[in-house]
Amino acid sequence: MREGKLLMRSVVAIPASLAFFALAHSASAQPRNADDYLFLMRDRAKVSAESVIGGNMAVNAPGGFLNVSRRGTMADGTCVVADNVQVNSGSRAFDVFGCHVFVGVSGVVAGTMTQPIPPPIYAPEPLVVPDPFDPANLPPDFPIDCGNTDRSGLPRETVSLSPGSYGTVQVGRGGKLLLAPGTYNLCILRAIHDADVVVTAPATINVRDQFRLGTASNFIPVGVANTIQVNVMGSVARLGHNSMFHGRLFAPNGTLRIGGNSVVMGHLVARQMISDKNIRAFVCGNGQLDAGEQCDTSAPNGDAACPGMCVPPGSPNECTCPPPNTTTTMPVSTTTSTSTTSTIESSTTTSSSTTTPSTSPVSNPSTTTTTQGAATTTTQGAATTTTTTSAATTTTTLAGCFTRTPGFWATHPAITQVVLGSGLPSCGLVVNNTKAFTPVSSTEDMCSVGTDPGANHTSPQQVQLIRQCMSAALNLAATAQAPQPGDCSSAFPGITQMFDTCCTGPTSVCDSGASPAAIDASGCIGTLDRFNNLETTFDIGLNQGAAAPGACRDSKNNGFLNPGRNLGPAR
Repeated sequence: MREGKLLMRSVVAIPASLAFFALAHSASAQPRNADDYLFLMRDRAKVSAESVIGGNMAVNAPGGFLNVSRRGTMADGTCVVADNVQVNSGSRAFDVFGCHVFVGVSGVVAGTMTQPIPPPIYAPEPLVVPDPFDPANLPPDFPIDCGNTDRSGLPRETVSLSPGSYGTVQVGRGGKLLLAPGTYNLCILRAIHDADVVVTAPATINVRDQFRLGTASNFIPVGVANTIQVNVMGSVARLGHNSMFHGRLFAPNGTLRIGGNSVVMGHLVARQMISDKNIRAFVCGNGQLDAGEQCDTSAPNGDAACPGMCVPPGSPNECTCPPPNTTTTMPVSTTTSTSTTSTIESSTTTSSSTTTPSTSPVSNPSTTTTTQGAATTTTQGAATTTTTTSAATTTTTLAGCFTRTPGFWATHPAITQVVLGSGLPSCGLVVNNTKAFTPVSSTEDMCSVGTDPGANHTSPQQVQLIRQCMSAALNLAATAQAPQPGDCSSAFPGITQMFDTCCTGPTSVCDSGASPAAIDASGCIGTLDRFNNLETTFDIGLNQGAAAPGACRDSKNNGFLNPGRNLGPAR
């Protein structure tokens, strides 16, 4: 209430130039349907620093408060709607609807500003109708009744559950929970760390007490994400740091807490929302082409960017266009027929509540080919390409990607050494061996955790970024070195540019002496971690071999970091 009064007193602080800029645009109508919103809260919501929100946000209750924090960004075409709206200095909103609006001195309203919101508002209808917080509109399964049978997965264990009633369901560190289509009633659903909850649509997951997605964990839809609904009756709905959630989440009594560097897609409804910095959120399949989407087959003319080729909502790489063709000309007359399949073992995140799905970087087994010659025929299918030329032809780069975690590469030195070859650039060094206590060792890059940052007067963020960069370098190299080279951009759009920015460019974050805060702000750790954790399978022509963790054990807490890098400070 105090914040609401502050906004009422401060409305005159809107700069005249900004007010003119906002009024110069034609006024747009405030969306009134709940499904029009990516985030819909009852009491309050916040766009945190360094975050980019690619969907609409609203706070529905009278006196509700929506805060766009400094350096927070609402993408073009989006709107924020609340009784009290605060667009802080250094932040950017697009369309703003509020009864009491405060815009900071350097805050930007890039679209229109409507103040006050015209009636009917709160007389008797709320901002959004039907009001999902009205007891008459709660899911039919409320109050949720759950069972007494608990299921707790071991580390890296895959657990499958059939529809039914359970007590506490916990996914072990590095493990997976597989849920078939149907309805589940759970007392608690918790994924500890680096874990996946993989749900095949359609499904409803009712959680009586707590829903917790841990650090670097993913909620992954298989099929149409918009038909996977998570209903939380309790007070806790948490998405951990570096997590990914794709789906619908409804927690009318709870606080939605989103950790830093997370990716959120879909439709999320809760009593209030608290988020750490640098989150990314967007929608897909809601009937309009939203900011951050290349295309959307559910929208009118939504495939204009790539007619007939837009990946449909609910599919891997949804609402994106196929990657550009990659070709290499060979002066030989040949006929080539190639077939590949990419298998997704772990990838995106799903969130659930009351609206739409969204994108996540998942492997998509598609193939593209470009040919030259007197006569050329190209056939493109799900994972097959046939090319015939009479004068010249091309080698085909397949849209597949081989990805493994840092833990895999660190404990499989045989295949790691083959992929390293004479050396791979990463964080300012050319890494060429897998030994412990040895300079330019990939094992030291990926296993120097625990006390090693402190012993070298640097930060855990610096060491974690080195670890993720080394794993990404190996994934990209293994894919490129395959008998039929793959293309990881098909599985994770933008990964090549991100890898260059974070790990290998002349001013890479990893070799720049960056502070812990600067590394966090870059988003490099979270993005590379999500890429490395895709665990997509692609034929690289190498036997993975048995695990041999000895060198990794020796590297952990040994006080040794690969020398020669510009390491950042400890604080």
